[in-house]
Amino acid sequence: MAETYKNLGQSQIPNAPTVIYTVPALTQAIVKFINVSNPETNLGAATVKIWKQGAADANLILPAISLGIGEFAEWDGTIAMEAGDTLQAESDTNNALTITIDGVEIT
Repeated sequence: MAETYKNLGQSQIPNAPTVIYTVPALTQAIVKFINVSNPETNLGAATVKIWKQGAADANLILPAISLGIGEFAEWDGTIAMEAGDTLQAESDTNNALTITIDGVEIT
């Protein structure tokens, strides 16, 4: 069994619930760190939500938070995930926020 600590996903966050990371087949993952930043200088504040396994309120792991220009939010903890599980994110301002997800994949 191999464990690899790595960047699990990094992208801009669209203004619709979008899968940012999917655990590969025959793999388990542990999400350890999530960073969301607002590098924009023109668009102002933007709000983000993050879910595990679907964009329903019951699946929220980060409820809506607003990030002003130059601000960021960090989440540090443990989210156990199985093959096929997903993390989804949504912003109220298309592609204004950047998300980075780090963790361990176990194959």
